[in-house]
Amino acid sequence: YFMKQFFTLDKIRNKIFVYTGLTFLIMSLTIISILLAKMNEVLYDFAQDEMRVSLSEAILIIKSSNLEAVRTAETMARAQEAGMFGSREETVKYGLEILKSNSSFTGVSFGYEPNADGKDNNYRNYSGKYEGAFDETGRFLPYWYRDISDPSVLKLKPLVDMETSMYYVGVKEKFLSGSKEKFLITEPYLYEGKMIVENMVSLVVDSQFVGIAGIDRSLSSIDTALLGLKVYNTDEYVLISRLGNVISSTNDKSIQAKNITELKNYNIYNKYYTHSTNDIFVTPFSDDTGDYYYVGGKVTVGDWTLIMRLNQDEITSYINEELRYLVIGLFSLGFIITIIVLGLISKSITKPIETAIDASKKVSEGNFDISFDKVPNDETGKLLSTIKTMADNLNSLVAGINESSLQVKSTANKIELSSSLQKKKIQNFSEFTSNIAAASAQISATTKDLVATMTNVANAASNTSENANQKHDDINKMEAQMTELLNATSKISKKLSVLDKKATNINSVIDTINKVADQTNLLSLNAAIEAEKAGEYGQGFSVVATEIRRLSDQTSNATYDIEEMIKEMQAAVNSGVMEMDKFSDEVRKIVAVVNEVGKNLAESIKEFRVLIPHFEIVLESMESQAGGAVQINESISNLNENAKHAVEFLSEFTEASNSLNEAVNRLHNEISKFNIN
Repeated sequence: YFMKQFFTLDKIRNKIFVYTGLTFLIMSLTIISILLAKMNEVLYDFAQDEMRVSLSEAILIIKSSNLEAVRTAETMARAQEAGMFGSREETVKYGLEILKSNSSFTGVSFGYEPNADGKDNNYRNYSGKYEGAFDETGRFLPYWYRDISDPSVLKLKPLVDMETSMYYVGVKEKFLSGSKEKFLITEPYLYEGKMIVENMVSLVVDSQFVGIAGIDRSLSSIDTALLGLKVYNTDEYVLISRLGNVISSTNDKSIQAKNITELKNYNIYNKYYTHSTNDIFVTPFSDDTGDYYYVGGKVTVGDWTLIMRLNQDEITSYINEELRYLVIGLFSLGFIITIIVLGLISKSITKPIETAIDASKKVSEGNFDISFDKVPNDETGKLLSTIKTMADNLNSLVAGINESSLQVKSTANKIELSSSLQKKKIQNFSEFTSNIAAASAQISATTKDLVATMTNVANAASNTSENANQKHDDINKMEAQMTELLNATSKISKKLSVLDKKATNINSVIDTINKVADQTNLLSLNAAIEAEKAGEYGQGFSVVATEIRRLSDQTSNATYDIEEMIKEMQAAVNSGVMEMDKFSDEVRKIVAVVNEVGKNLAESIKEFRVLIPHFEIVLESMESQAGGAVQINESISNLNENAKHAVEFLSEFTEASNSLNEAVNRLHNEISKFNIN
């Protein structure tokens, strides 16, 4: 029985479920298909973004590692430029300390141009403590490096192949060509199983190239960092040098130091290697081992190329899993929503129709008492509202006729009673008109008093005009004083501007003091070094040098405090100038307002004088009012005569009301036959 009731199309509810449900289901499947296609694109784009981010992190690690070595080499060069140039033994010690303090560095070197400091002859065939820092001509070429067998052992030897090696010639050519980059990262090379790279910086003294300073470091730390990233299960990294040689490979160590032209997938590696911009982009690529995504980008510091490869299955499986969950969720949600929506729709339509049928039966039986608990705002609601309106109109029609008959009967009785009362009122109306005549006489007397009052008002208006003229002169004096105040504020603002310029001049003096303090500090440092060389004989000189450095630091701190106070003073002066400008603007506004008030007051005085002649016109009008009071007395006499005629008319009206009362009684008897609420 249930299946028959549910699946038959004889009922509106079942038709709604079948037709609307199928339409909604088809639309839902279409929308889900579109969403899946769009979601697939979104997830793929998201996966590509994740791959780009992963590669960006790896590039940042390599770039930071390169920058660390370059910055150290630049620090070494600045030390030479700041006064260490020519101090050969001090430079050798300085290089040794740098190598000791950085375990990732495999070598530290300096290389002077031939006789750049004019001391090559002094160190020709030198055999002292640091003899490894010079070649046979005395040229200063110290190179500290770690022993391969024991990295804790540091050795010293002179640089070689200075005029042909890239680490020297390349830096020199960069400087002479005017390149903005003063450093050079050389092509990595394989040494004792490790990839080594040299980071060289040019030494410049008095704008002249005098040599190089450099750092050698092992790239094994880059291998470790790339292996540590491991964002995906199948990701592999290949780092390619500026000349197309493999620096690092996390998966296949056999290709290390090989050129990409020797690699199996040369085309895809060459695509990223020859790419001219710093963009990171993803490329699908397939070979006989499988389908992959390649992601590549440039390491700007060193002009290297980093490429990441990962299996496409790892990405597509993730996307398919997300889509599967999405399909199940959307379909389940759509099915539940469809059942709920169709149930609500069918209920909202069939229930009002059933209610309308019941209401129609009551109306056909003569019962007009119909009410609905809730009326929807759709077509079914309009049907119910129309049925209720029809019943109410029928009920109101019959009830209205009945009520009207009663009201007409009551009105007829009231008319009859009212006519008798009107007779008495009209009789009393004559007495009332007499009282009105007496009141009009009083109005005439009051008008005369108003004439005297208006005369006093005219005199007062003349006095007010004279006082207003005096106030207008006072406002003109106020405007002149505000103008003087505006000129004074302009002078103060100019003086504050002069004070700001003086403070700026003090800043230039403070800069000079800072430069002197820095130079003094550098001199004290050199003095301390010389004192150390002198041994016990230089201890006293060392104390003096330390004191000079302390005084230099105090000078720097004092000048910094002065500079801060000058900045605060400048800020205060600038604030004062701004406030004075604001005050000047306000004074200008006040002067304008005072000027406008003076003009308005002058106009008001002029208009007030125009009013004085109008007071005379008012006096004439008051005299006319006195004549009008006489005319009122005559009109009241005529009104009394008309009241007598009204008494005669009311007698005839009483007879007509009696006839109307009899007709209403007959109508009421006919209406009582209907059953109404």
